[in-house]
Amino acid sequence: MRQRASSVRHLSTSLTALAALLGGASCVAPQTAVRPALGTSGDARIIDAAVSRQGEEAPKYFAARGFFVGAMGVATTLSDSDFDGQSGLMDPQSGLTIVLPELDPGIGWGVTVGYRGKRNSVQFSYAVSEHDDEFLGGSFEDEFKNYSLDFKHYWNVDGALQPFVLLGVSVPRLIVENGGALGASTGDAAVQGLGANLGGGAALYLTPHLALFGEAYYRWAEFDRASSLGVHRDIKGHLDASGFGLRGGISYTF
Repeated sequence: MRQRASSVRHLSTSLTALAALLGGASCVAPQTAVRPALGTSGDARIIDAAVSRQGEEAPKYFAARGFFVGAMGVATTLSDSDFDGQSGLMDPQSGLTIVLPELDPGIGWGVTVGYRGKRNSVQFSYAVSEHDDEFLGGSFEDEFKNYSLDFKHYWNVDGALQPFVLLGVSVPRLIVENGGALGASTGDAAVQGLGANLGGGAALYLTPHLALFGEAYYRWAEFDRASSLGVHRDIKGHLDASGFGLRGGISYTF
């Protein structure tokens, strides 16, 4: 009996020791490796790079982009190489004659519509100017019309004052008062053709939508078609329709 009790006490003592051992082991947390902290210079480089990326701003464009309309005043000249105030055109088939008067520089008005992008614009313009003429001592008032399609490229697009270069095509038309004669009848005569524009100017944006503009250009052009009193003919050899032009006005972009 004593031997059995002694065995029981020994077994109990062994179990207690084992439990203590197991319990102590379960209380020890596993050790995890820790990275060494970055130095101050490393942290600064990372932070500076992040701030730099966040601080970068998209390019700013002062002018609004979209469709625009405008009104303008114009001044126009016409070369006197063919319009010398002494020559004329004659159609042997119909007997029609058209005088080629010398024209003074003229002024007038015009309108324009187009689309403005970030750095470029394209626009269609219509302009009309009045010109005093002279032919063999007589004088009348003629009308010069010009239809233009022009491309513009702008600089300083983040500022209010934006210079630009202009390149385009034009369709000039001159109406000569009482310039045609057919037998005993007289009437207005018209000549028209095709040309190219090259020039430059600047736009001053009062607001992103409202701008003042001014431009000067040279027009290389030839008249190749004439008409008067119901007669329409091609012009053999063409007529020089070149000249300088000035345009200035105001535009609004929607």
